[in-house]
Formats: sequence, structure tokens, C-alpha cells
Amino acid sequence: MMSESAVTRRFWIYGQVALLLGVGLTVPAVLPVAAQVDPAVELRRSLDSQAEPARPTRQLVVNVRDVMSVVLEEGDELRINVLGDPILTMDQAPINKGGAILHPVLRELRVAGKTLKEAQEMIHAILAADYLVDPSVTLTIIKYANYEFSVMDEVMRPGTYSLTRDKMIDISQAIAMAGGPTRVGSSKVLVERLENGQRKTLKVDISKPNDVIVQPDDRIKVGEKFW
Repeated sequence: MMSESAVTRRFWIYGQVALLLGVGLTVPAVLPVAAQVDPAVELRRSLDSQAEPARPTRQLVVNVRDVMSVVLEEGDELRINVLGDPILTMDQAPINKGGAILHPVLRELRVAGKTLKEAQEMIHAILAADYLVDPSVTLTIIKYANYEFSVMDEVMRPGTYSLTRDKMIDISQAIAMAGGPTRVGSSKVLVERLENGQRKTLKVDISKPNDVIVQPDDRIKVGEKFW
């Protein structure tokens, strides 16, 4: 196939011949030049299209017993044990706001969003590639990140409360943490909750058994009861 420059040059020659002979010649439009592609831009688009949806800032640990499936988050603190190598071992390895552990030798280890098992396998692969032959690596969660919720209005101690994300409590227990309802506090409470980026309101009657679990950033409002 001829290049664009060759095609243009050929039609220019034809045009000159046509002028000399006095013959009209219709020259087709020049083929469009292919758009220049910036490899860096294309790579960024590719990474963005493959990126996982943003996770909530906090997720409760539903199954503490299956610890290897726990998804790690900013604020969690781990222990990295590399058998027989105290230099590579970290007794305290907090996950920073960027979702990474800053290791003195391995530098930045991005583990947030990975399960504990995935993070352990990632560190094993890094060590096996550049540092050790058949390394033995164990990751342990020594502390979970905190999540917050607030209990407001007709309770004895209104305010914001905090628990580690492996602790799950229901609405009644949350109100009990705030000292329980005041003398005029109602048993029918409202729970404002953020779901999929939108605030939703739940109605809960704490005078009856309920299984509504407190979620990160819940606002629990205890109003006055009607006599």
C-alpha cells in the first residue's frame, strides 16, 4: 500500500499533466492523517478502566475467624514476619493514608484493598524475586482500624463514638454506649446511613429485638417520646 505522501505526489503529477493537456481532473480528497497516540495517555486510560471501584472508607470485618480473607484498609496495623531475617521483619507495620506500608528495605508496599492472603503472597513474591530463596513470610493483623458513629439528641451522653472495625454492635448497644435514652427519650429512633453515596434513614424500635448493625459513619438520633 502506498504511503500518503506517495499518493499526494502522484496526484500532483497527474494534475500537472492535465493542465498541460487542458483536461479537467477530479482529485480525490487527501487521506486523513492518522491521529498521533500518546502512549502515556493510553496507559493511564487503560489503568483507569481496570481500576476497582472505590471502596468505602471503612468496612466492618464480618468474619474475624477467616482472617486471611479480611480486606486490608488504611489504619490497620500488621506484623510482617520473615523467618530467620530480623532486618526484613517488621513488628509494627501500619497502613498509611495512601494504603501502603513503608518498609525500611522493601520500601512502599501497597496492601490496602487486598486480602491478608493476597498481601502475604505479594510480599513473598517480592522477596523471592530480589532478596531471598524460598522466603517464609507471615502477615498478622495486630490491630484493626477504627470506625466512628454518632448518637445524638435524647441520650445521656450524646457524641461521637469509636470502635475497631472488627467489633460489631447493634443500635441498642450503641445507644447504651451513650448512656441510654433520657427520661423523655423515645424507643423509636432514626438511623441516618450513607449507602452508595446517598444518605438513607432507617426507623428502628429499640424496645423490640432488632438486628440492625451499626455501620461506619451512622448517625443515630433518639427523639422525644410522645405521651
